[in-house]
Amino acid sequence: MAVSSTVSPGIVLQDGQTVTISDLNKLGTPTVSIDGAVGTLSLTEGSVTNAIVASAAGIQLDKIQSGSAAQLVVANSSGVPTYVALSGDATISDAGALTLAADSVETAQITDANVTTGKLAANAVTAGKLDNLLTDGGGTAAEYTNCTITVDATGRISAVESGPSEPAGFEFEVITGNTTWTKPTGATLIRVVAIGGGGGGQGGGAGGGNGGAIFDWIDVSSVSSVAVTIGARGDGGTYGSSGGNTLFGSYLTANGGEGASGGTGADGTISGSQSTAEASSGLASTAGDGGAPHAGHGHAGVVVVQVMR
Repeated sequence: MAVSSTVSPGIVLQDGQTVTISDLNKLGTPTVSIDGAVGTLSLTEGSVTNAIVASAAGIQLDKIQSGSAAQLVVANSSGVPTYVALSGDATISDAGALTLAADSVETAQITDANVTTGKLAANAVTAGKLDNLLTDGGGTAAEYTNCTITVDATGRISAVESGPSEPAGFEFEVITGNTTWTKPTGATLIRVVAIGGGGGGQGGGAGGGNGGAIFDWIDVSSVSSVAVTIGARGDGGTYGSSGGNTLFGSYLTANGGEGASGGTGADGTISGSQSTAEASSGLASTAGDGGAPHAGHGHAGVVVVQVMR
């Protein structure tokens, strides 16, 4: 629509009208009415200021100058908005999706405690990525043998101590005299063999009886020591004397063999708190042989302890 204007005179004179000075003044002030829209050619450069644009004008995006795909509008050093491409370790698509470049996130950009167990992929943490598991003073770099490991409340190793050099299950102790057996550090299970003393033989007659033999597994997790008695040998003579009894505390008892007296001495019996003992009375053994017919002496008893860790 073009602009139209209407000019109305200040006064219209009539024939024969008396003209006053006031009437003459009105002839110089006509009224002008303008209707319609002002076209582009009618506007001077820069004449449309921010104040002229109505607050509710609702300027549409298609009225904004076009840029390239995936560009952002950023004010430059002079404060003038301009189109720029996203730079650095990230890209943005024309759909608005932001993508970080590979290896672009560094430690300083991760808030403490944000990397939880759930965020770690399976098998992601290798041995080379683990910190020293020993707390201060808990241990030193070394090779430990049959070690005892102490773990604190947080699951970290707090102490490491080497144990005996013997491999587990191969630590043996042979006891031939009365004593107190002391449990080695870390032992929980032992296998004990107890053999009573052999009976003495009768001079010119029969031999003495074998000492009883018994062996079994014993749980020593709550035991610190056990009294051990070794059965003495039976002496040979006109009548052979009986061998002494061998005891491993109240757990196992292997009685000595009887001395020969007009006949071969009886083998020693066995007893003890271990109801599942693995040997019966009178099991022949080198350590418990009876005396020879020429009044030989029997052999003293013995205890053998095998420690399991």
